[in-house]
Amino acid sequence: VDPAVDLSSVFRPRALPLLSAEMTIDGEKLVWTTFSNDQIDLNYSDPSVLVEIIDLLLFYVERGARLIRLDAIGYAWKQIGTSSLNLPQAHSLVKIFRSVFNIAAPQVGLITETNVPHEENIRYFGEPSFDVEQTDIPLSGDEAQLVYQFSLAPLILHSFYSGDVSVLTKWVRTLSVPYQNSSFFNFIASHDGIGVMPAKGLLTDAEIE
Repeated sequence: VDPAVDLSSVFRPRALPLLSAEMTIDGEKLVWTTFSNDQIDLNYSDPSVLVEIIDLLLFYVERGARLIRLDAIGYAWKQIGTSSLNLPQAHSLVKIFRSVFNIAAPQVGLITETNVPHEENIRYFGEPSFDVEQTDIPLSGDEAQLVYQFSLAPLILHSFYSGDVSVLTKWVRTLSVPYQNSSFFNFIASHDGIGVMPAKGLLTDAEIE
């Protein structure tokens, strides 16, 4: 990455440098590190990278994997001048992975881990798939079968702090999965703690603070 490029629009999940100096076969280069300098981002715009990752995922399937977690997939695609978060190309990557598994390993499911507001999160179920017969309630989408339910934990925490479960229960009543073969992956804590971004749009700014 050219250090002169304006990257101010990029969404930062952590207060760490976006670019890190790493030694490559062409000498020292600045590389994109969304989370930390020990996690170098991949350039999926390079077809050879995409093919290599697909090959690796299929290797896991050969070894018995039945569920593939796409960690922080919303950050997968980079585009200068944008937030580089939840771009259409990130969804396209999930669709590609799903298409590969539909053909090569239909027994394998995809779960997306996207710590974002609820309305953005559920978009990773995708659009109705034309690979399967659809009914009144579509059978399947063309992205993930499972989506991490990140909004649940902060809303439970808010209920404890406020002593009021009305926001949580009102939100739960609105929940529905768009496809028969899809579901939320509910959890209330993780190694990353409990983030507040998934509560945006569900709690006021004052309640989040």
